[in-house]
Amino acid sequence: MKIIKRKEAKNLGLLYYFTGKLCKQGHIDKRPVSSGTCYTCAKNSVKKDSKAKQRNKEWVKNNPEKMKEIRNNWLSKNKEVKNTLTAKRRTSKLNRTPIWVDSEEMFLIEEAYRLAKDREKIHGFKWHVDHIIPLQGKNVSGLHTIKNLQVLPAKLNLEKGNKFNMGDLL
Repeated sequence: MKIIKRKEAKNLGLLYYFTGKLCKQGHIDKRPVSSGTCYTCAKNSVKKDSKAKQRNKEWVKNNPEKMKEIRNNWLSKNKEVKNTLTAKRRTSKLNRTPIWVDSEEMFLIEEAYRLAKDREKIHGFKWHVDHIIPLQGKNVSGLHTIKNLQVLPAKLNLEKGNKFNMGDLL
């Protein structure tokens, strides 16, 4: 590679420059004009970040109770965020409730929520009312109707997340 200074490369409109000198980690490689960081160091940093993200993801998966405690603690200190999320969810339900849902169907929807509470009392663990097709899905959005609701253990609902699988309908 031809040795060229950063300022010179910038003036020429180049994306990279080459000093021929070792970086702090001992690499001799091109450097982006934008940051001046060694190219090899930047690549290694991305790899480390992805490994750290994977470790974090595994820790979260293996420590659900601790995560719940951390989240609840954070939300109690950030009530405005909690209120915003609650309002967004409420608005989403209202916007996804079709006009043809009558009082009988609203009664059945309310019954689903009562059933979840009753099951919690009977079984001793949490139950959720889940939208089979999520109200705010990535690829598809469902409606807030009785046909799109199911009462299931909270653990299963949280594992499902905000996802929809066609196999769920079959």
